[in-house]
Amino acid sequence: MTSKKQRNLSHDPAVFFSHRASGIDQSTVIMARASHDSFTESAAHHGDGRHAASLRSYLELPFVYKRLIIGCLVVAILLGWAALLIWPRKYESEAKLMLRVGRESVSLDPTATTSQTLMLQKTQEEEVVSALEMLGSRQIAEGVVDELGESSILNGSLPSEGGEPAGPTVVDRVKGLVSGAIDLVATTSGLRDEISNHEVAVRRVQGAVEIKAQKKSNVISVQASAKTPEMAQALVQQTCDTYLKQHLLNSQTAGSHDFFVQQVDAAEAHLNALTDRKSDYMKKRGIVSVEANRALLQEQLATCERELLLASGSLEQVNAEMADLRRKIASTEEEIISERKEGSDSTWSGMRQQVYELELQEKSLAAKYTPQHRRLIETREQLEGARMIMAKLRSERVDHSMTPNPMKRRMEDDLQRSQTQVVGLQSVVLEKERQRVQLAQQVRELHDWEIELTQMDRDIESSSASLKKLVEKLEEARVIEELRNQQISNVSVFQPATFVERPASPNKRILAAGFVMLGLCSGVGLAFLREIGSDTMRTAEHVESSLRYPVLTKIPHQPRLELGNSIRRLDDAGDIRTRCRSIIGDLMLSRAQPIGEPPRGRSLGVIGIEPGCGASTLAAALAMVSSDDCGLKTILIDADGRTRSVSKAFGLQNAPGLLELSAGDAAVEQCVQQLSDSKLALLPYASPSANASDADSVDRHDPRQTIEAFQQANDLVIIDFPPASLPDQALSLAQTLDYVVVVVESEKTKVAQAQRFLNRFAGSDTEVIGIVLNKTRNYAPAMFSGA
Repeated sequence: MTSKKQRNLSHDPAVFFSHRASGIDQSTVIMARASHDSFTESAAHHGDGRHAASLRSYLELPFVYKRLIIGCLVVAILLGWAALLIWPRKYESEAKLMLRVGRESVSLDPTATTSQTLMLQKTQEEEVVSALEMLGSRQIAEGVVDELGESSILNGSLPSEGGEPAGPTVVDRVKGLVSGAIDLVATTSGLRDEISNHEVAVRRVQGAVEIKAQKKSNVISVQASAKTPEMAQALVQQTCDTYLKQHLLNSQTAGSHDFFVQQVDAAEAHLNALTDRKSDYMKKRGIVSVEANRALLQEQLATCERELLLASGSLEQVNAEMADLRRKIASTEEEIISERKEGSDSTWSGMRQQVYELELQEKSLAAKYTPQHRRLIETREQLEGARMIMAKLRSERVDHSMTPNPMKRRMEDDLQRSQTQVVGLQSVVLEKERQRVQLAQQVRELHDWEIELTQMDRDIESSSASLKKLVEKLEEARVIEELRNQQISNVSVFQPATFVERPASPNKRILAAGFVMLGLCSGVGLAFLREIGSDTMRTAEHVESSLRYPVLTKIPHQPRLELGNSIRRLDDAGDIRTRCRSIIGDLMLSRAQPIGEPPRGRSLGVIGIEPGCGASTLAAALAMVSSDDCGLKTILIDADGRTRSVSKAFGLQNAPGLLELSAGDAAVEQCVQQLSDSKLALLPYASPSANASDADSVDRHDPRQTIEAFQQANDLVIIDFPPASLPDQALSLAQTLDYVVVVVESEKTKVAQAQRFLNRFAGSDTEVIGIVLNKTRNYAPAMFSGA
């Protein structure tokens, strides 16, 4: 056996099959790869559906523990029937009040609106809530107690025709004795304070009467419960009557009419005084109408402003014209040339001839000499002096005739006229400014008078408005006083207190449904507790979470199925064949043969935790699928000496097998049985003639050499071991194999037993590739199979 370090894992099937010398063809490689891919997809699918599988397992619990749930349901039904017999009856009565739109809900009291108030809209819901608060107050409860009497409230029934309350029943007497004893103990021990019968009666009324109203409705329901229908009706009726009385008293203000009479008289006297004061003020100042005086002054002031604006504009215009004339006069000449005459002069002609000669001489010398030559410099100086003299003589040859400038004379005349106009405009501006000051003073005086008169008008208007408001409030107070005297309200009882002879409680349907639900819930709860506290494994999720190994497949339970029948039915079991191919594909692709080592097959042990869990059936199915479907040269070894299930299934119970081969009493050809038209070979356990000494030979001869020899000649060696729960020396051989598949039986194999067995492989080179859950049961109906 190679060590764990030498077996380097590789998931590439080409690495494994490229070093095999056992003649595995290309189709076998493809089959193993396809099996591995199918197994990977299936594992991924189950991994994604782990939550769904868990949900399915929980849905099966009611069907698994159906007897327990039915028993709990029957007990709950019996308890519910007993409760219906002894449950005390209660009767109810109901009255309905309607809050209509009236003065109480849409208006304020006259005394509340005499000063500044905020305009708050009182909604219908607020009105209903206020009524609910009043109906549930202690004042209403005390009024009911005063009307019905303390004894009637405490006894729970109205007095008889003779005036005495009806006698209590036997149940009421027992309850009274128990309640009295409890009250005595609580009062004596100080846990409860001693209270009067009146206080107890008030508390009972508050607890028996229920006030409620629907949302967005102005109807209030008053309900009461009592031992008798008469008492329930009386409680509701007295509650409504007491509320109506309190509503009339609390929705009105007393003394408001006399108050407003006094206020109206005072307001009238104050208004008359203000009117007389305004009349005297206007007579003293001679004011007829402030608006007419204001209009006249406004017209005069506008005319003055307009004339002043025109005069100021004209003055500015004339000043600008004068400034322009002064600038033009200063820049204009006094005299202008009227005639120009040019005469002939011999001196100028001579100078012109001399300049011409000097120019010719200068050009001649410039052609001969350099610019620094003395003679050339002298000639140029002479030429320059001659040109200057000639220019002076030329100006003296022209004669001019001068005359006075007529344009300047006209501008001087315009300037004098403008100065005269400025003096006139200045006088106009001064006069208009004086008039404007006088008119402004008159306007200010009129404003002061207007302020005084306006304040007087405001006082008169305010006093008039106050008087008008007080008159209106006086009329409202008078109407309210009449409504109160006639007891008119916006609350009406459109449904009086009802008299219902049928008890309201207990509700038999609800009570029965409650006990049925109690039975179902208790049964399901006990089922969950039993499932959680179970020490056996039922589902694949429980196996994986408990053993920390993956579940390779689940095999459903088939009653009375023997190994021989399962082998004959393997051709029809397509699902089992697919699962077996997945296991073999994962097995063949899990480890690669190290390069350089001789080719060898793989060894797989199939071990069941308990007897009868189906390990031999799985081993036979794996061997047949490996040889028939995957095309691997496979040998199946029966190492279970107790049942010899594999040997019996294939009819080899009389052939020599593992014991004879290990003891050297038989050759390999005699022990190994090759199936016809198949690559599957079988090695039985032993013949019936083998004795105990032959059985002991398994220990004397190391079976690992036999397994190693079979691995050299085959692609896969599958060994069927005895159950792990039964002591057997052959189980030690499992720790020398390459792989092990553990088979557990649903609802039978215990977790602790499986864990102890799997812990044996913790320090060995054997790899546990997974768990096979056998004999699973589908308790749920077909409709839950896909959940």
